[in-house]
Amino acid sequence: MRHLLPVCYVGFITAVITGLALLSAQATMIAASGAAPWKLGLLCAAGANAAAFHLGTGRGMAQWGEASMPPFFARVAALLSISAWTGVVLAGQMLPYT
Repeated sequence: MRHLLPVCYVGFITAVITGLALLSAQATMIAASGAAPWKLGLLCAAGANAAAFHLGTGRGMAQWGEASMPPFFARVAALLSISAWTGVVLAGQMLPYT
C-alpha cells in the first residue's frame, strides 16, 4: 500500500486536471448530456467510498497479512470501488451520445 498510494494520488490529480480541462472546453455539451449527473454522482460515490475505507476498515491493514481473506467490509469497499469507477468510465464514454 505504501508504494501504490502515491501512484493513486498522482493518477487522481491528473484525472482532476484533465477533467477540468475537458469541462472548461466543452461545458455546454457536457452540461446538456444525460450522462453528466451520473458521472458526477459516481465520482462522488467513489471518493466517499475511498474516504470511508481509509478512515475505517483500511486502518487495520497491517493485520491482514496473517488472514486468509480480507475482512468483509474491505471486500465490500473493493466491490463498490470497482463498480463506481467502471460506472464513471462508462458514463464518461456516454457523454457525447446522451
